[in-house]
Amino acid sequence: MSKLKVAVLDAMANGEWMVPNDIVAQAHYPAPSVRSVLNKLCIDGVIERERDASRQNGMRYRLTGIPCGFGVSGNIARFDQCIRSVRA
Repeated sequence: MSKLKVAVLDAMANGEWMVPNDIVAQAHYPAPSVRSVLNKLCIDGVIERERDASRQNGMRYRLTGIPCGFGVSGNIARFDQCIRSVRA
């Protein structure tokens, strides 16, 4: 996992909804790089994105709770989460 991705995930560790500018400020990396990682993490399902009604064309992000990190497959983690919900 890249240092940038780790910094973004650490910035979002509180689990609250965050706007990209706040994540950029806490991660201490350039905004275009952070936005690129946010998009990739959304595609992987590690974070979720929703439209922020308080800002024009604004988005906000938060962690989904799906495990991530070195050696952790997002697909397997989602499958495991699905199986656990069915068995509960």
